[in-house]
Amino acid sequence: MPTLFHAAHSRSTRIIRLLEALATPDRLQHVSVRYMDGGGRGPDPANPHPDKKVPATVHDHALVTGAGGARGRMRRAGMRAG
Repeated sequence: MPTLFHAAHSRSTRIIRLLEALATPDRLQHVSVRYMDGGGRGPDPANPHPDKKVPATVHDHALVTGAGGARGRMRRAGMRAG
């Protein structure tokens, strides 16, 4: 089951929308990040992304970073689940 590391008001929100559309079983872990405007509580040590950004996805013990990689991984997981 994929785990999506997500922060509010970030690029990872689009991955959540994809998960909802695919009805993919997943786990969502909220992490804090440092935003471009200097806000946020990050970096969060629970975030596995090397640069402490989101989205980050862990699936089958593999770390996938970036929205494109996460979308592809979630689509494949959705196809296997559905």
